[in-house]
Amino acid sequence: MATNEPPFREWLDRLESTPTNRVLAAVGYVPFLCFLPIFARRDDDYARFHGKQSLILLAALIGIWVLIWIADFLIGGILGHIFIIGVLFKFIAWIVHYLFGGVVSLSYFVAIIAGAMQALAGREWHIPVIGAFARELPL
Repeated sequence: MATNEPPFREWLDRLESTPTNRVLAAVGYVPFLCFLPIFARRDDDYARFHGKQSLILLAALIGIWVLIWIADFLIGGILGHIFIIGVLFKFIAWIVHYLFGGVVSLSYFVAIIAGAMQALAGREWHIPVIGAFARELPL
């Protein structure tokens, strides 16, 4: 079935038909507001997808930070008290907490900005790995 319509016609139709859903999907990327598009627009797959993607992204951030805090406590708090080599463990804990944690937080910030911009533009943009989980999340 060949058509002469431009390839972006479906995207234009979505952009014209759901301005409220696009704004709600973008607002869903604000941390802890991800439930708004999931439950306020139960009939719209577009807004729900962005809400679920934001929820999984936030859960991943919290999970990674819990692991960072545990590693910081074990490496810096416990092993850091070992005589002489404890300084090395404290340095490793500093790297894990501040450098790795900073990269994780910056990546999260970039992902929520990009996700919100894509949602406003009317695109169903998938964050790598996160998007696949969002598609399967039964909310």
